[in-house]
Amino acid sequence: MNLFDLAERIAYSDLAMWVVFAQAKDGAEKKAADDAGPFGGSLLTFAPLVIIMVLFYFMMMRPQQRERAKMQEMLNNLKKNERVLLRSGIVGTIVNVQKDSVYATVKIDESTNTKVRVLRTSIEKVITDEDDGDKNSDGA
Repeated sequence: MNLFDLAERIAYSDLAMWVVFAQAKDGAEKKAADDAGPFGGSLLTFAPLVIIMVLFYFMMMRPQQRERAKMQEMLNNLKKNERVLLRSGIVGTIVNVQKDSVYATVKIDESTNTKVRVLRTSIEKVITDEDDGDKNSDGA
């Protein structure tokens, strides 16, 4: 066997190996494309995550945004002589409140005329006559 025959054999064996490898690779790619379906595999992988994020928005964030908007509306509509409950639990009457100010003045004691200057955001809610009647009744 001469050198030329040996080189020819090596070239054919390498060529045959590359043909087999290329066929196997094409078959694997075709199988992967068939498994992915019409939308592709990556989209279906993220579908549960997207669904969880949408549910989280509608169950947690949206109600919180509504509550925050109601609270802001209540704070913007505060008026003099309204009874309010502060976050500290103190009940008082608004003496002075201005639209552009972050503070409100609340009278907390009628007999001594004690007034406290508080942040508007520390006002929990406006007490109406219905709320006042529920708190003063002892159930007897």
